[in-house]
Amino acid sequence: MKNRSLFITLILLLICIITFSAFAVMNMGDIDKKGRISVVVDDSGDSRWNSFKEGLEQSATDHNMSINYVNTESFMSTESERKIIEMEMADGCDGIILQPYSSSGMNKIVKDIISQVPLDIVESSVTADADVEGRYSVTAVDNDALGQKLANEMKIDNGGSLADVRIGILSGSQRTDAMKERLNSLKDTLNGSGCVIVWEYDSTFPPDTKIRKSLVNKDVDIICALDDNALSTAAKSVSESGQDVKLYGEGCSQENLYYLRNGIIKSMTVVDGFSLGYESVSAIADRIASRQVPMTDAEIDFRIVHQDDIFDESNQRLLFPMQE
Repeated sequence: MKNRSLFITLILLLICIITFSAFAVMNMGDIDKKGRISVVVDDSGDSRWNSFKEGLEQSATDHNMSINYVNTESFMSTESERKIIEMEMADGCDGIILQPYSSSGMNKIVKDIISQVPLDIVESSVTADADVEGRYSVTAVDNDALGQKLANEMKIDNGGSLADVRIGILSGSQRTDAMKERLNSLKDTLNGSGCVIVWEYDSTFPPDTKIRKSLVNKDVDIICALDDNALSTAAKSVSESGQDVKLYGEGCSQENLYYLRNGIIKSMTVVDGFSLGYESVSAIADRIASRQVPMTDAEIDFRIVHQDDIFDESNQRLLFPMQE
């Protein structure tokens, strides 16, 4: 009888050990499992995203996430962007980081995404229904402040006065709230300075032909570009023309760094792309970890860089994150 009781006890003990071990292995698998975040941005292979990608990867490592950086060309419409997003969600991603093609017409897309996974929108806000549950966030620079800074930089660099100075503006894609905010702030700050805005070109359609014509006609003293693509387009045209036109703008690509080093660009406003990527992943990772915690917007810094301070220590991570 004693032997039988001992045998039963041993069997029960063995069952408990096996059950506990299986449970521990399952939990270990959950701990080791990485959430997958899909990143959808315009023309993803462009060098202007280099710092952003470094930030994504660092934050993914810190938060036990994996990044699927979707290969894209230039978006042609909101519809083409929507199709990419749908494929990523169908493939089982746990979150999406999105640079919107346009700020309008995004309400249904945002609704569809946040009904399934957390969403962080980078660079520009969108027009969408209020999200009282905090299922998406926006990570971006203060675009009003950036536009104002560009205007003040032109004033400072021209002895504090822009009286009778002729300016051409490359306004980026005015489909997005970010570019609209930059443009409005720039023009508001320039108002009353005495400058003359000769032309203003939206980058929705390539403005290079118009820029070259303007340079031939010598009808501007300054060109101000509100995004990286517009700045590189203008820099190339100014470089090839040999005209003495001052060039200012927002940029971060290797191409624009080259033009800044060679004095074609007088000063460049650089957004902290590393932090843009890092904070966007952090926002989604925190939401995945706890659906009870609402997502919150994050504001990213920027700074002005000149030819003579490109290699200052304070600018190293901002401009050359891969060398850190």
